[in-house]
Amino acid sequence: MNALQKIHASLAPGGLLLDLQPLLSDAAVVSRGRLIGRLDESEFRAYAEAVAEARDETVHRGLFARERQLVCDAVHRFGSAAELLAEVSTWTGTAVPADLPDLLDEAAPPLDVREGARLVLLRAL
Repeated sequence: MNALQKIHASLAPGGLLLDLQPLLSDAAVVSRGRLIGRLDESEFRAYAEAVAEARDETVHRGLFARERQLVCDAVHRFGSAAELLAEVSTWTGTAVPADLPDLLDEAAPPLDVREGARLVLLRAL
């Protein structure tokens, strides 16, 4: 039984679930509104696509109905290149392209990682 089936079983009929999924594009690294580069999220993208497919399958099977969807940016702000690189190194399925550390060293903080996010409100049926 997958996680969404377990969640569905724990919700009362009509109960709500807010699903947060990344938009499936490489996150932008920005300094003062200027694009410095992008993270390589190709490995994570494959995982995220599988999770989105599982969510869509529960809707197709009639466990949930989509109520609403909102697309927004999630912004991670860092005070230095070292701080950004240390944090990103902990992110599953995310790699730093070889040229990005040098570009970050030349960029002025704060440094932002901007990731697209999709919030989907689901109602248990």
